Amino acid sequence: MTPIREIPVLDPEGFENPGAIETALRSLRQMLEEAPGSEPALVESLFQALASIFNAGLPDPDAALLHLENLVSEAHRQKIALAGLFAPRGLPLLLPLLSGSPALAQLLAREPDRFRLAVLESPFLDQAKPGPVMRREFLDRLAGAESEQSLLRELRRFKYDEFLRISTRDLAGLADLPVVARELSDLAEACIEGALEVETRLLTREYRHGVRASLYT
Repeated sequence: MTPIREIPVLDPEGFENPGAIETALRSLRQMLEEAPGSEPALVESLFQALASIFNAGLPDPDAALLHLENLVSEAHRQKIALAGLFAPRGLPLLLPLLSGSPALAQLLAREPDRFRLAVLESPFLDQAKPGPVMRREFLDRLAGAESEQSLLRELRRFKYDEFLRISTRDLAGLADLPVVARELSDLAEACIEGALEVETRLLTREYRHGVRASLYT
């Protein structure tokens, strides 16, 4: 195992529990050094970026550090390569999200690689996704789903993937309020259209068999 190196210094100002900083950072470093695909230079670079972002200020640094530790711990447990975290834009986008959205932080703590897939690899990270594109992508996802469970799973997954991308853009300052509001409105419309598509498919299937049980009962 790679020896644990000196941890970076985080300014305790703004932390409610500064005494927990060193323990959290040592835990993070050990897990990152043991992660698949990890290299010493990558870990050093990540910790330098981490210190820079925290010392520049986050709305809730305690939450950001706690959620980052939880995310890395789950990735470590699942043996997931943290390519998204080591990406040049990884931490500058991830930490504001972990600091500002407890619900999405908990989502990423369960599925650490979702940040890479839904945010970093999206062609619409630096630009708004047009409503028609969003709706088409949603319907494309539903095309391969057959069972009621898979249709609902794709509906929920699309909603949270898009909310993750839009929230990241918002909290990282990549989009102003009117653009964020428009994307959220387009997402709501896409979800309604997707729900109607799901219900229509189930209606068609169930009436063929002489059965009608609403998706929402």
